[in-house]
Amino acid sequence: MKRLVFVTDVHLTEGLESRERFARDLEEIWRLNPKPDLLVFGGDVCLWSEEATGVFLELLHGFPIPLMHVMGNHDTTLDVPDEECRRDFEKWLGPANSCHRLGEAHVIGLNSCAMDPAYLYSRDWHNVLGWVPDGDLEWLEQTLARIEDREAPLFLFVHIPFFSTYPDRLDAGQGERDVWLIGNRERVVELLKPFANCTVGQGHLHENEHLYVEGIHFVSVGAIAGAWWSRQGFAECPDGSPRGYLVADIEERRVELNYRGTGCSPKYQACIFQKESRRYLNIFFGDAGEPVYLKIDDGWLSLQRSEGLIMRERWTSAHLWEMPEMGAEREVTIRTTLGGRELLIEGVPFIEDYMQNETDRTI
Repeated sequence: MKRLVFVTDVHLTEGLESRERFARDLEEIWRLNPKPDLLVFGGDVCLWSEEATGVFLELLHGFPIPLMHVMGNHDTTLDVPDEECRRDFEKWLGPANSCHRLGEAHVIGLNSCAMDPAYLYSRDWHNVLGWVPDGDLEWLEQTLARIEDREAPLFLFVHIPFFSTYPDRLDAGQGERDVWLIGNRERVVELLKPFANCTVGQGHLHENEHLYVEGIHFVSVGAIAGAWWSRQGFAECPDGSPRGYLVADIEERRVELNYRGTGCSPKYQACIFQKESRRYLNIFFGDAGEPVYLKIDDGWLSLQRSEGLIMRERWTSAHLWEMPEMGAEREVTIRTTLGGRELLIEGVPFIEDYMQNETDRTI
């Protein structure tokens, strides 16, 4: 078996706390059992800051497994035209596009960032568009053409997503959609369609979501920095998932994906919380397209999805379900499906201070 870990949105500019937190996260990742064979970073180290760059390189110095890096919108060079925006990234971390062989699997990192000329030299959050430049598309086409086995597992990692319901849930206008999603995604999808076992890992949005387009599994992954901008601590992402990372296990041609919350027990995969007068179930890596059941006595109750609930500020979640009235606050058992396998989550807790606690969960 081979294992890769996908870590995205590190955001090392958030003071000493972010540095110490990330150092602990790296130690946790290295202590995984089995250990990872490849660590993929999905961008937003915050190379805009020389201090963040130095901290990142220092913490990764001598890290004992191969690394792959994808450029994020916060890693672009601000004082140059679009065609040079990757200058500092490639100076410190290597090519913006790369390919790695992991057993039978092929792992590709692809640039998905292009500077908006209207915001040149600016740190305004609109300054980088989701777009795969022509040269990167050509590189991807040539790289995929060299893969003879179209049934082998294929992973493609980007920072800005190809697909997500995030802009719709935020009711974002076109100006915002251009920074949330890749504008020329159809061209990449056409290149990926011949591959029967393709997973695309996406960052940028700091949330988890599963979508399937043309047989391709698009997975948005929560940020290891959580909702850093909230100033309410780093414990959760805006969708209520614990800050964390993706673990992909590859056994010959079978791929198993799991989300791990940093500082959390591996069993902490879901929680129940109360918002106003209702209670909800949040399955952190849950697939909205799959049924979810609650164990009631000797049977199973089908749960209804909840859409549009504001988790914090204006952010919502793509993986919430409505809970029935159950009286006492007690742990429950949940059954669902993820990637074709049945997932049984036991001991799902009710959390009273959900998205208010400033520390990681050790549940």
